[in-house]
Amino acid sequence: MTVPRTLVAALLLGSGLGLSCYSELPPPPAFRYACDSDTDCNADELCRHGLCERPCTQTAVFMAELVEAEARPCPFETYTGGCFNGACANTCELGSDFCPPSQVCVDVGLSVSSGSSLFGGGSSSSATGVCVTSCTDHPDLCTVGELCSEQGVCEAIDCQAGEPCNDGELCLFGACVADCSQGQACPGGYTCDATLRICTPDCNQECSEGFACYFGVCALTCEETADCPDPEGYSCVLGVCLSNDFDITTGSGTTSGTTTGDGGDSGTTGDVGSSDDGSSGGDMGSSGGSTGMGVEPDDAEVLR
Repeated sequence: MTVPRTLVAALLLGSGLGLSCYSELPPPPAFRYACDSDTDCNADELCRHGLCERPCTQTAVFMAELVEAEARPCPFETYTGGCFNGACANTCELGSDFCPPSQVCVDVGLSVSSGSSLFGGGSSSSATGVCVTSCTDHPDLCTVGELCSEQGVCEAIDCQAGEPCNDGELCLFGACVADCSQGQACPGGYTCDATLRICTPDCNQECSEGFACYFGVCALTCEETADCPDPEGYSCVLGVCLSNDFDITTGSGTTSGTTTGDGGDSGTTGDVGSSDDGSSGGDMGSSGGSTGMGVEPDDAEVLR
């Protein structure tokens, strides 16, 4: 007996629809899986206070705008809020319960255009914040060069303006960095740079061939400027292709985006460089004279 083709097609369609009813929908952007240890999380995540989160630093976000980076610390297609409190964040509507139960939606001075919504819908004019685990309850979330604000957000210390750095830190390019020039141990997630003798962020991934970990970012390596894909836009500095937009004598640079904050530091509540991929990166400061360290090789001896 031959089964009619229409019957076979109907059975296949029915089974497909049946399976689709049980398909798991993707979680919303701000969703975070609960965890007890790092092994409960994805390879690029850590278990932080019961939630799987992708670690990041403001330094790495900033450097990703200035080097030929293999990947962004907080890809915008997954993390719309940049880097806050040591983890890649997502935006939220202020006053809503959009964030995971253990996180809060905090106003960090973000300004979102009315043309589209970062909350998964159409256009939106709602006040925008970011979902964070408050450092008020967890001071360990703040890292090198940061202090916990009244809002529960880790903010960069503006040592250029005279704010004192934390113990064991020094002021470099307007930002506080951990000193390891005398063999001091670096904080977790940091490694002592053999050349600069300061603690720099580790990369959150294994760098591919041709890339090396540079201030928390897998940066394209080089021996001379001609090795860089765009020799007119990049120079070979300390073995990596560094954007000519970055003035290493002052530590200041420009990023490919518009200012969305209203006057703060290092990608927290102000001067947040909103890059083309949405990652936030603040101004690292504009004073190199405070440490006597600039591009000249001899200047690095100051830290030795």
